[in-house]
Amino acid sequence: MTLPTRDTDLAAALQTLRNLADAIHTALAQGADDPRGKKYVVADDFGALTFTTKKQPGGMTYAEANGRAPAHEVNRWSAQDAITLAEATGGRAVLWATLARQQLAGMESLISQLEQTAIAA
Repeated sequence: MTLPTRDTDLAAALQTLRNLADAIHTALAQGADDPRGKKYVVADDFGALTFTTKKQPGGMTYAEANGRAPAHEVNRWSAQDAITLAEATGGRAVLWATLARQQLAGMESLISQLEQTAIAA
């Protein structure tokens, strides 16, 4: 069994971050304007929240927060639905593309820092 080294760990982390950054770029290019009006996500201080939704008798939909993911991978909502869910979860409603761009900027900064670390090593 070969144990991972600092260099292989760093290379793997960089590749994972690059893949995620590419996925965010693709999502932004494909869907910044959702024609159904579902352009908002719910986020808290730690990131965008994911929800499980279930139809209830009478046509109402029940949403339960169950984790976090990048903004382009979580449920998108109408503005009013996002505001209602944000109030219920202690989060905030935000345009998904705005949050995705913020996450992407942070990720690209981290990638740059890690690349500099790899060069210096």
